[in-house]
Amino acid sequence: MYRSVVKAGTHRAPSIRVAEFAKVLENTQRDVNIALINEVALICDRLGVDTQDVLHAAGTKWNFLPFRPGLVGGHCIGVDPFYIAHKAESVGYHPEVIHSGRRVNDGMGVYVANRVARSIMRGARNGRPLVTVLGVTFKENVPDIRNTRVVDIVRELADFGIAVQLHDPTADSDLLRETYGLSLTPLGELKPADAIVPDGGMVPYPPLTNDLHHEVELVVALKSGGRNIAKEKALDYVFGYCVGNDFSARDLQFQDGGQWYRGKSLDTFCPLGPWIVTTDELADASGLRLSLRVNGVTQQDASTDDLIFAIPEIIASASAGRTLYPGDVILTGTPGGVGFTRTPPEFLRDGDVVEAEIERIGVLRNSVRGAAS
Repeated sequence: MYRSVVKAGTHRAPSIRVAEFAKVLENTQRDVNIALINEVALICDRLGVDTQDVLHAAGTKWNFLPFRPGLVGGHCIGVDPFYIAHKAESVGYHPEVIHSGRRVNDGMGVYVANRVARSIMRGARNGRPLVTVLGVTFKENVPDIRNTRVVDIVRELADFGIAVQLHDPTADSDLLRETYGLSLTPLGELKPADAIVPDGGMVPYPPLTNDLHHEVELVVALKSGGRNIAKEKALDYVFGYCVGNDFSARDLQFQDGGQWYRGKSLDTFCPLGPWIVTTDELADASGLRLSLRVNGVTQQDASTDDLIFAIPEIIASASAGRTLYPGDVILTGTPGGVGFTRTPPEFLRDGDVVEAEIERIGVLRNSVRGAAS
């Protein structure tokens, strides 16, 4: 039956035992590989070295495996290693690497929470801190919350006395409450927070448009506000940098006489992430490579040196005659390669996976869901 539908071919294992072992081995191998990169991230943090810089440099070797640090949960990768370990111990062998990998990966939620807590405490304010956690399912665009490690972040932050509001449009609120004792906050009820812990999310295809496009941009986050900020002092107002994808409904933009507001402000447009890299880790955002891929194919590829206006000029211009506030974010512009400028024009469609990446910051990954009408 599988041979009739799987075009890539099938492999006939000599026995059920071999087939089952092969499947759990595949997941265990990924678990161990991710654990290695997670441990590298922990070491880099202590050494004061940027993990993304290290991975980017190592990735120039042709045989380097491109894994990234992060949480490892779910019903397979986070579970199958224990099955192999159990079977090994039943015959008198204690697996070292498998158990070590699990310990590292299971500790990443606590690590993330501690990093967030330390950052908040450095900029302590009056009142109880509030953190927004975006995403609770073990991967994007699925309702499955089995063995989600996001729970570790939430509980550890609570131990620090930090309030958490949790949002995920795909998770089952009742099941989350029953399983973990956690509640979801609707998008419209989210309050301004001291920090955001994001997850890759879905961008629904709005029925108003047939021309959905991507735009990767460097985003500047402000730590203090002001008006008429001098260009020479503008960088003193910067908290850090993240990646933005300025999704745009180009047909709406043209229908509105070239006005950008409606075409760029539909619900879920302009996702930001995957985190903010603070200026103590990234003091200079010049010379960073920024790129965007759709389903793995590069569509945009440039450098922040190509910005028409430098970041200090942008901040000075944005604050001229109007007040900017702490927490405001400023998108700095996108390079060439957006869909409607290509020959022939290319538009995003249902199922597309869009990855916006900026060197030394990370990858912002979103999926497009729902077809254009």
